[in-house]
Amino acid sequence: MSSRLDLGNPAWCAAIVALDAHTLQILLDHPPPNALIRPVTPRADAPVGDRLCEAFLIARLDNDARAERADVIAVSSAGLSAPLLVQLPEAPALPWLQWPERSRHDLAASVVHALLALRIDSPFAVWQPLIAALPSLHCRRVDRLNTHVLYLELHGSWPRLNAVWIGPQAITPARLESRPLERVGQDTFAYLLAEDGANRSILLLSAADGRVEKLELTGAHAPVVGSVRDHLESLDRHTAILHVRQREALGTLLRRANALEQPWAGILTAMQRWRPLPVQTITLSAQDGMRLDAAIPSEHGLLVTGEMSAAFNQAPLSVMLPTGEAMALTPLALGATGQTRRFVAYLPVNQGAAQCRQVRGQCLLPDGRIADLMSPLFEGGVREARRAILEAVPPEACSPTVLATALHPALQTLQRTLTQQVTIETNEAIGKTPAHPQVSLIIPLYQEYGFLRAQMQAWAFDPDRDMTEILYVLDKPEDAHRVRTMLDGLHRLFAVPCRLLVLNANGGYARATNLGASVARGQTLVLLNSDVVPTRSGWLGRWLAWHRRTINPGVSGPRLLYADGALQHAGLFFEQGLMPWWTNNHYYKGFPGHHAAALVSRPVPAVTGACLMVQRDLFATLGGLSEDYVVGDFEDSDFCLRIRAQGGICGYYAAEALYHFERRSVSSNTDYTRTLAAWYNGWLHSTRFGTQIADVMSGFAPTSALLSGMPRD
Repeated sequence: MSSRLDLGNPAWCAAIVALDAHTLQILLDHPPPNALIRPVTPRADAPVGDRLCEAFLIARLDNDARAERADVIAVSSAGLSAPLLVQLPEAPALPWLQWPERSRHDLAASVVHALLALRIDSPFAVWQPLIAALPSLHCRRVDRLNTHVLYLELHGSWPRLNAVWIGPQAITPARLESRPLERVGQDTFAYLLAEDGANRSILLLSAADGRVEKLELTGAHAPVVGSVRDHLESLDRHTAILHVRQREALGTLLRRANALEQPWAGILTAMQRWRPLPVQTITLSAQDGMRLDAAIPSEHGLLVTGEMSAAFNQAPLSVMLPTGEAMALTPLALGATGQTRRFVAYLPVNQGAAQCRQVRGQCLLPDGRIADLMSPLFEGGVREARRAILEAVPPEACSPTVLATALHPALQTLQRTLTQQVTIETNEAIGKTPAHPQVSLIIPLYQEYGFLRAQMQAWAFDPDRDMTEILYVLDKPEDAHRVRTMLDGLHRLFAVPCRLLVLNANGGYARATNLGASVARGQTLVLLNSDVVPTRSGWLGRWLAWHRRTINPGVSGPRLLYADGALQHAGLFFEQGLMPWWTNNHYYKGFPGHHAAALVSRPVPAVTGACLMVQRDLFATLGGLSEDYVVGDFEDSDFCLRIRAQGGICGYYAAEALYHFERRSVSSNTDYTRTLAAWYNGWLHSTRFGTQIADVMSGFAPTSALLSGMPRD
């Protein structure tokens, strides 16, 4: 039985059709494309004039969509066979979001599904009656893992769950499709669902079969929403297997959504840190076993270390990351200790490597069984990860292959991340510095402050002080008060002005130098170690004049002496044979300070960064010192070789001598002295410049001819 009604708009002429004794269907004479009309159930006992029900129509018209609410009113007591009046008030046009065709088809099951494809700009009141009529969802538990992810424990299974967020201003489809993680009780399943962080009060969940229920997150009947800690504590009642499955399911959800960066990633890291899983090893006998000692994260991969006996030499080994990604692991042997051998392997990871703090391993045993492994939790930050990688391999096993395929891929991103985090925290003038300096001295400070007095005393009687800006860059911020107090006292004593730049963290020699150069005002820069002291006044002006006449463009360095007057530097050259890579050495090192050959200014392959002059513009053009070397090593020769590649000159200036109390700062840095930093830096330098170094050295006399004479003991 049907009744035809003229709704006042030919495009919206409709018929009311009785589908059965309890359901009406509204049909349009000229239905627009993709029209979605929900069947309605009127009140069978409604008196004349009362509203039987509300019908909701959603239709796509050209490139727009319309949503209309129809009041179905009884005009006779004859029930469904009598004429019915449908009132359609005006409603604003709604923009139609681009939605994949497959999803659009799936969403056509109900009006709520249609809402997934619409951004509702009309008042919330338009949709409130429909939402109020929906059944409430039975939700056992709701935890907010952060502002973007909800953990739900729902009664019943919701395969291919879709969700809509309802707020005061908008109805928004959830950005991620949730899938059930695991059964957590009888007919209760755990789900993860994304939210957009905005103010939302109602969550609508709909299944592909048309079932729609609502979950009110605010109000008197709303469930208590817990935190990620609440969720993790609740997992104590479950087994470790369930815990790791939930963790990996969360990682999979985030990885598939390309959402493994902050702020999403904080959830995955928190789940590992707050509830680390027990370490698990494989033991076949007293002699045969395997373990994972560490999984050290970097930005784009993981360095995995461990130990295995000979019985596992051919056993396939794989790793499951917290991101839900399974990867084959090919270990590099590091040498045997008794019946076992250590190994290391680098795993490149496409997404979320920095969030992987604990990994699960699986090994296929010779008898066909699969045995599980679990690494310890890595709890450190970027600096701790860098140190752990440098300590992962003993020096005797640090081959070029291990450096190239395992350590370097992990270290390079950690080193860059660490240095980029280091910035200037304070920049303070101590005394009145020159308004227009010609030269800026950049002096990094790290833990060695015993030569500040000698440097200030030398400047107190130097005529070049008025053209010179002195920049001390403190690379150990915890010593800021101590160093500031020392410089204040020295200024009162010697009246030598300077600036103190305090960094927010230790970044190494190159980072400190580059940050100092970034605020330098002189047209010429002099990079000076904190343990270099002049032997006489006027040295800087004479050196600057020679540099401008002779080195254009390029770098130069003066003669440097040990405390006993012996030569420490008369130019830098490269040699082979001491290590598996090119090493840096100094001409006439250990010879008497007045050795005749060292008193001649000349071109050299490179100069030391302990005391180096360069034009500020050239320094900036080349990007400053390379910050890829750990703590401090090879930055000077790296810089000189890059200058040479651009056609620049490296010159040794013999007329001036300064004392250099060599490597006082770096020797106190345990990240350098107790790790593989020197091995890594040397390998990296030779890998980058090995061919160029050979070409450069071919243009200079053999070092054996230059170094004839009695070396210093």
